[in-house]
Amino acid sequence: RICAVVSSTPDDLVKLRTLRTPSHCAMVGTLTPSGAARSVLFSTCPCRLATSPTTEGPVWDGEQLLFTHIHANAILRCDVTSGAISPWRGDTNRTNGLAFDAHGTLFGCCSGGRSLLRFDTEGRNTVIADRVDVKRLSTPNDLAIERSGRIWFTNPVNAGNWDATESGYTQGIPRELRAYPILADGALGSYTTLFTWGEDARGVHRGIDGMCLDRDGNIVATAGWEVAGAGPMIYVFSPTGRVLETHPVPAIRPTNCAFAGPDLTTLFVTTTQGHLFRVRTQRVGWSMYP
Repeated sequence: RICAVVSSTPDDLVKLRTLRTPSHCAMVGTLTPSGAARSVLFSTCPCRLATSPTTEGPVWDGEQLLFTHIHANAILRCDVTSGAISPWRGDTNRTNGLAFDAHGTLFGCCSGGRSLLRFDTEGRNTVIADRVDVKRLSTPNDLAIERSGRIWFTNPVNAGNWDATESGYTQGIPRELRAYPILADGALGSYTTLFTWGEDARGVHRGIDGMCLDRDGNIVATAGWEVAGAGPMIYVFSPTGRVLETHPVPAIRPTNCAFAGPDLTTLFVTTTQGHLFRVRTQRVGWSMYP
């Protein structure tokens, strides 16, 4: 099955920098579990990038963590041992989400180019799709890849726009975490709603922006914001949608997360403010590659 986050109209399937100079970005401190309740504390991030510093798309390649700095049109790499961050690939045209296929080829959602990209080892950024049924893509946001190589991606109209007045956050329209079975012919079957975000007197609640899985199939997700609701948060859901854990994030809007490191027990979190947080967890992440 495939899990997706849905906002806007119920029929829309929605989801599931670089450094101007390398010295402008440094690895943040740790986010450490403490206490029986497994609460977590984040250190503040010394990294403050230029205008629109959103970081996104963290992925682990077996040796380093790669993530995107959207408005700087770059993919950065983080040495998880030393914490050093450096440029990995440029000219990404506001690429957002990243994912590896089973063979280790990296793909990304290029919102600026309204396309899906393949990042070739020779340094080329190759467009592999920019239309569906002849119609141009809008702003591809994130993607997931099957072992067979089939790519699932999201294509929202307002990618990257977190204004509560925009269509993705309209009052009266819930934000949902859904699970869709993938049928034998490759189509999606009827979905199950695992969790729903609502609204309160302050405004609508921000649903999931990014997510990953642990090896038990639990969903680890970034959601929430400063506008309304419980605030910026890491959620851990069971495969059936039960909330197992929640952990506040010291940033206004976390964007995505991924397990990385040799044992896949360290969770990295990106934000709209340009952070890269990390926390050592008691969970083991799932990854198709490496």
